[in-house]
Amino acid sequence: MVDREIQTEHWPERTTYDFPVRPIGALRWFGLLPMGFAVFWAWMPGHEIFRLTRQAQVGGGFEWFMVGFLSLFLLAALLPFSLGLFLLAGRTRLVVTRDQIVTTEIAGPIRHSRKVRFADIDRLELASRSRPPGGVSALGSSLAQLGGLSAVLKNGKKRLLVAAYPRDWVEDVTKEVSGLMGQQGGAPAIVRVEALSDPAARPEAEELAPRPIDSKVSLETKASGIQLIIPPLGFWKGSKGMIVFAILWCLFMALFTAVMGFARTSSRTIAFSFGCSSASFG
Repeated sequence: MVDREIQTEHWPERTTYDFPVRPIGALRWFGLLPMGFAVFWAWMPGHEIFRLTRQAQVGGGFEWFMVGFLSLFLLAALLPFSLGLFLLAGRTRLVVTRDQIVTTEIAGPIRHSRKVRFADIDRLELASRSRPPGGVSALGSSLAQLGGLSAVLKNGKKRLLVAAYPRDWVEDVTKEVSGLMGQQGGAPAIVRVEALSDPAARPEAEELAPRPIDSKVSLETKASGIQLIIPPLGFWKGSKGMIVFAILWCLFMALFTAVMGFARTSSRTIAFSFGCSSASFG
């Protein structure tokens, strides 16, 4: 039976599970960091947009163009702000229809949804952490009680459905979701994955995994142990193409700064010339 903290609605066409705000304790306040960064990021373009808007009302197409361009920076600031808001006051809504699962992350007016079809799901993966040993902090103990639910697709990819809720809640919802999927076909298997809270308690591996065919890592055995040699990825692969983006961005910002400086100088020159002309006619 699903916990009463989760508002559940059963309809012929769908079943909805409305989870409350994530019980992550003091960790939620870390959401203020990306939110503060977003405000700091948006302050300068926002101030410039306000100044250019007042100038554009007098007349000027270039100012309106710059207002539209700088608005892109404000839109970019919404991403870290939304992430912080989801961490600070986010909750999850899980909707199971006749042929798919819809997960919606809700944080005030901001929402983000993702869908997974029943036909693409191979199994449901219930993740949790092992019980921590004695002497751990209260925060670590509370985090160990949390779990998550993922859908493992037939192509090997994973889709996160529920995260950072008490493991008992997630397990009860997982059983119901599996039963609802079974009504439309075969119920997927539920696999439990448990991460160790104490890495030292990890059991020794009985078998060595085979080396991937495309791996360039070499293993050398020495008297004092083993040595792994990992070659560098290189200029392009190591940066994932970001080095090219950085160069283009620096060139763009240099051009943008030059254009803005020229525009300000031109506007001041025109204003000065207009003032002198008015004085001479006066």
